[in-house]
Amino acid sequence: METSEIKHERADGFRVVYLGTREVIGKLSGDFRRLGVKPVPGIQGQGEGFVLSKALARRLPSGISLHELSAPATVYFSSDLFQVAHNLAQLEPDLIILDERSALPVSSAAKDIEKSRTALRRSEIEKTQAEEQETAFASDDVLHSLQTTARLEQDSKPPVFEDLRNALKSFSPRDFHYPMRRILVVLPRNEDNQTRSFNLGLSNVRGVIIDPSSSALLFQFAVRQLYEFRVSQQKKSLCISGGGLEGYIYSIGVTNALDDAMDGSAVNQFDIFCGVSSGAILASFLAAGTHSHDILKQLYKRHGKLDPLSLNVIFDLAGGEIISRIVGVLKMLSTLDPGEVVVRLQRLVPVGFFRGERLKAFIERQLSRLGIPDNIASLSKELYISATEQDTGEHVVFGEEPWRDIRISQAIRASTALPPFYLPERVNGHWFADGQLTSSSDFNTAIRKGAGLVLMIDPMVAYTSNSPGAVMGHGGYFTTVQAIKSLVQTRFASMLRHSMDVNPDVDFVVFRPTDEVMEAMAGNPMRYRIRVELAEMGYRGTVQQILAQYDSLAHKFAKHGIVLKPRGEIELLLSRQFS
Repeated sequence: METSEIKHERADGFRVVYLGTREVIGKLSGDFRRLGVKPVPGIQGQGEGFVLSKALARRLPSGISLHELSAPATVYFSSDLFQVAHNLAQLEPDLIILDERSALPVSSAAKDIEKSRTALRRSEIEKTQAEEQETAFASDDVLHSLQTTARLEQDSKPPVFEDLRNALKSFSPRDFHYPMRRILVVLPRNEDNQTRSFNLGLSNVRGVIIDPSSSALLFQFAVRQLYEFRVSQQKKSLCISGGGLEGYIYSIGVTNALDDAMDGSAVNQFDIFCGVSSGAILASFLAAGTHSHDILKQLYKRHGKLDPLSLNVIFDLAGGEIISRIVGVLKMLSTLDPGEVVVRLQRLVPVGFFRGERLKAFIERQLSRLGIPDNIASLSKELYISATEQDTGEHVVFGEEPWRDIRISQAIRASTALPPFYLPERVNGHWFADGQLTSSSDFNTAIRKGAGLVLMIDPMVAYTSNSPGAVMGHGGYFTTVQAIKSLVQTRFASMLRHSMDVNPDVDFVVFRPTDEVMEAMAGNPMRYRIRVELAEMGYRGTVQQILAQYDSLAHKFAKHGIVLKPRGEIELLLSRQFS
């Protein structure tokens, strides 16, 4: 097989890491060679792996075999548990097979041969130790003897699940989470199997196989599950969280970077779009077929059809609401009862300071100019917009029944109604507030609708500073926003980790603002000039993330038919001029 073909197959299919003793791995490698499968370089160039497309096609059901030809699996063998843990964030295997057996099953004739070999190895080890003890006066020789003995013992000791889990906790990056349900454990046959299997089940591993009779059965069981999931979950999704005007601008930069980094694909060609709060605006435009480049031109006031989103559209004062509350205050002043004054004051705080009606009219106008009906049900793509029913606290998804036949502009208006800044929106007799009150991001809806790849843009990241009092120094408005972002960020992280554990075969990719972007967002959110600056920062930050995670992202994207441009071409995007 040519080198180019190996690279193509390795980038295009599933990645499986097999952890076991040197003896187990040596025998399995021999099995693959006998099948005619040629080895490829292993993890970080150490050890070896095997591309299993042709070998597995004969063992999988016909419907899966055809799909398998375009998405092979590569198995990387390793006996070094800590090497795997160190490289897991870059490799991100779809499955880890952890073999806790000391050796593979052998026939009765082979057992006698193996006993002889074991006795011979033990004799050689004892002889080596005796010889080294004779020269133990030299410190270097003593150290070498200890290392040799430890290495021999380590090589023969099978890895166990608890050691792998602890290594992942110790060596994984802070924001990296590897689901335990991506780990399949192979146990030796003994009396403790029932208890051991039960405890592993409590640890949420994918499954437990007890001493399979052949490696063919083992790999058929393991890899078949991955292919079956791929067949059932083929959709690509983009989920965009809120973050106010700043989050919207940042997200435009992210989508532009993604479009420029992909070869022959575009974000608006995805199948599912989910939006919460201001993220619903961008998600709606993309679901309607608008390219991210056109949305960026709109931001720069350079688009022929689309109007720029101005501050007058975002912040339309709710004069009637505010005046009615002021009148109520004046009436209250005539009441001398202090207790009654406190009760009335609570009711006289405005429900919202901005109406949001201009935003709704703006969305209607842009959709009309693009020739797109203002109705979620009329779109060819799937669009889901989250909101919170104010009177029940229920999380509602516009785009799902019974909320499918809803105007896009009205759904966006409801999803962006963050109290106490915006008045709630009435939809079909119900009052709705901002969707982020009940859901940070609606990626679970995307998965429920069949998404196997979930790209998430999460601008709602709390500002961080090493200077005590930095947040208070930005004023009361920023302090309030910081509190909301902290709440949303913590909930998002918890929801995402849980969803990854429940849906281990879904590929998640999250794009968040860098520290530089968060610093830029720390200023006055009403400041008009930050608009272009944040889009550019979001663009470059995303390009940098793609480069830093290139191998992992290329693997995830390729499984879903998306090809990333070569690393060198993506590096050139960092010098793109926006002016």
